[in-house]
Amino acid sequence: MEQQSQSFGSKPGMTGARQDPPENSPQALYDHAVRELIKDAYERRAVHHLAPVLTWALAGIGSDLGQAACGDIVMRLGAELRRFADQRQAILEAGEARKGGLKPQ
Repeated sequence: MEQQSQSFGSKPGMTGARQDPPENSPQALYDHAVRELIKDAYERRAVHHLAPVLTWALAGIGSDLGQAACGDIVMRLGAELRRFADQRQAILEAGEARKGGLKPQ
């Protein structure tokens, strides 16, 4: 798992199309805390230890909030994985275009 996600972890701050939450919101607090955990796990090469902890936490949330919450968690996970895959593909295509002498759009 750690090897598969090295490119994700090598981009500090996990930037992307996702917008940051309002500065003082609860979401911003949790977003910052999770980003710090992930950053630390990559620095320590311990992502394989963090992943089960995050999985357990999401399972607990899903269990507490019910089946619809579980579906929402899985749906959001799928959407984020798709977004990362699309970004990765766009970067690859831009590199190929540059190699071919074209300007990426």
